[in-house]
Amino acid sequence: MSLRGLLVILLVLPVALAGCASAPPAARTLREAHLTLDIPSGWRSSVERHHHRGVYYSLITLDGPGTSLMIYAVYDRVVSASLREFADRSEEFGESATITGFVSKRGEPLSVGGVPCESIEQEFDDVVLGARVHNRARFVQLTRAPRTAFIQQQASVDDWKIVEADFASILAHTRLE
Repeated sequence: MSLRGLLVILLVLPVALAGCASAPPAARTLREAHLTLDIPSGWRSSVERHHHRGVYYSLITLDGPGTSLMIYAVYDRVVSASLREFADRSEEFGESATITGFVSKRGEPLSVGGVPCESIEQEFDDVVLGARVHNRARFVQLTRAPRTAFIQQQASVDDWKIVEADFASILAHTRLE
């Protein structure tokens, strides 16, 4: 091999190896309100604690790419509200906003941290900054005595396609203790 060929290899090899060595940042683990979940890099989280009529609960919000978000409502006890009642409350909120074309249906069974759970899926149109946006939402209930967690995933239909794998990964790595 010529000296020139060796020089080219020595200059190109570190750049090629650097490209192979760089991986996306790992997920971080959030432990809050007896809930443990892995959050993908690029997602932001916030936590609010509430007390209403003797019931303590925490709202954990995850903001992802585009319009995507997940909300965990974690109650300190098993609650009597059903998944359908929880999902219907979002429809009530929508009626006071600009939501139209609301459709709700039973979703596919999901696994949340290895626990089989039923789901409810919704689609609706909303007007954001004068533009109509078609949205999708999914609701899941996870109960592990003495606690209950309601989970809402939501994004525009276009963004849902982008974050669907993140949604699945977050659910797969969610534990209620």
